[in-house]
Amino acid sequence: MQKILPYAFHGLDYLYEPQLARFYNLIPAFYTTKLGEGFLNQTTQVYTSLLQSIAEQDKEYLKQILEPKLYNATTQCMDMLEEKQLKLQYIEQEQQENDDKQEEDDEEAAAQKPQQQFGFFSKKIKKNYGNNETYHIYQEKDYKCNIDVRGVFGVKINRTENQNTRFFQIPAFPITPRNYFLNLKNPFSLYENQILVANILIYTSKKLIAVDSEGKVVHGNYDNNQFQYHKLRLESYVPNFNWVITDIDDYLKGNPYF
Repeated sequence: MQKILPYAFHGLDYLYEPQLARFYNLIPAFYTTKLGEGFLNQTTQVYTSLLQSIAEQDKEYLKQILEPKLYNATTQCMDMLEEKQLKLQYIEQEQQENDDKQEEDDEEAAAQKPQQQFGFFSKKIKKNYGNNETYHIYQEKDYKCNIDVRGVFGVKINRTENQNTRFFQIPAFPITPRNYFLNLKNPFSLYENQILVANILIYTSKKLIAVDSEGKVVHGNYDNNQFQYHKLRLESYVPNFNWVITDIDDYLKGNPYF
């Protein structure tokens, strides 16, 4: 079935087949430790701000957090939904704590706040989230995730910048999750362009739905207690982390570099 948006309204059930889930759970925890304190629990900011921005039609913000090829695909689909008079809405579980409890949690979170790698994404968050220790598998009430980390060398994150260059790909070995793309005209690009790729596998009740002019749900599931599986691909040059979303729910099949 053709996807209406670079977001699977009913999730991606195939992501968490038992065998695949066990495989990702075996990835050593030190990979996430190297990513920095609080990396996994900060991904909830990325996911939430992404969905809120799509629902709010905030194309200016999306342009700053999405790789250009993914941005064009996303905004084109948003325009098509608007032409069909369908409105996107962001859904999440209702807040259970009262205002006093929320203020207490906010103060505690501020005191324990880890170094932010996703500070820009947090600007879109409409509520604060507590910060836990870094785990390979992160879980909160309505969001949990695990991660697949690998390295890519030689190409650029912006796919359009790779179009006029011929690369020779050196396959990755299973024990070293790294992919090398050799530019014969500029071999030093292997050192100049070093990319860290983080595939975030998510199980959450935070979601998008599409409704018609009468408020009837056309795409998605309005039940905010129904959990779904989703996937984000994040990429950043190292050592200066500035994460960009390069694929959502495998819409671009990993968004090939060229």
